[in-house]
Amino acid sequence: MIKGPIKKLRERLLSETAAHYNAENRAYTHGAGCMYETVYGQRCAIGRTMSDEGIADLRYQGKLSSPVDSIMRMFGDKVFQEQWKPLMTDDNLGFLRQIQGLHDRTQNWTNTGLSEWGIIAVDNIRRRFIDGQEESTLL
Repeated sequence: MIKGPIKKLRERLLSETAAHYNAENRAYTHGAGCMYETVYGQRCAIGRTMSDEGIADLRYQGKLSSPVDSIMRMFGDKVFQEQWKPLMTDDNLGFLRQIQGLHDRTQNWTNTGLSEWGIIAVDNIRRRFIDGQEESTLL
């Protein structure tokens, strides 16, 4: 089971992601997919953990749509906001990918927030990555 500060950060990121998005404000462009920040300033789930300077670095390097593990290998935690840096480790990659997947999947969102599928996805992420239940016990 995940304990202490990492558990709290995971819960916070999951809760903030679930509360922030709806079908209209995700950083997803049809044809281009997800970007850490769109030309309209919308940020994806992982993009919201990045600093403005970090986003500028990624834009300059042409890496606004690279997977988070690639970003971590290339830049370490320097592109992330201070408060989220403890999550930017290999031990948290599975969780971060699931958070990004929650954002990316259109079926998770309605015009007002989470869809029924999105609610199930949030519950599954919470059980697996915060409560520490095995995948075989999830819905």
